[in-house]
Amino acid sequence: MDEKDILVLIVDDNVNNLKVLGSILSVRGFKIALAANGKECFDFLGKQLPDLIFLDIMMPDINGIDVCRKIKQDDKTDMIPIIFVSALSNPQQVIKAFESGGADYITKPFNKDEIYARAMVHIRAKKEREKLIQKIEVLEAELKKG
Repeated sequence: MDEKDILVLIVDDNVNNLKVLGSILSVRGFKIALAANGKECFDFLGKQLPDLIFLDIMMPDINGIDVCRKIKQDDKTDMIPIIFVSALSNPQQVIKAFESGGADYITKPFNKDEIYARAMVHIRAKKEREKLIQKIEVLEAELKKG
């Protein structure tokens, strides 16, 4: 898997966080897209589907938990892994993030090696799920043929 073929959407209302995360991932070769709030995130998802989303929890328009729920309710976007990024580390907030459909949770400040490692784990898992779905579809088509 080549990082230059991987698109990551970063959603955060803090410009500095967008720059830091974007820099960490672009140095590793990822293609990066940025959104400053939930609305921009949904606008982007209407045009293009990323391989992974890094999502802040505390945003002014729609909080990250609600953004995640909406993404997971849509058949077009529900398979995109979401890694929450937040300064909040209380257990109730972490549980809410996972219950909303989040795949992972990272607290600020960022560790660049951890960001990359977690991104790769979730991207690999997504790619494997996609392969399995394709195999299932082929098998179902063969069964229908009889």
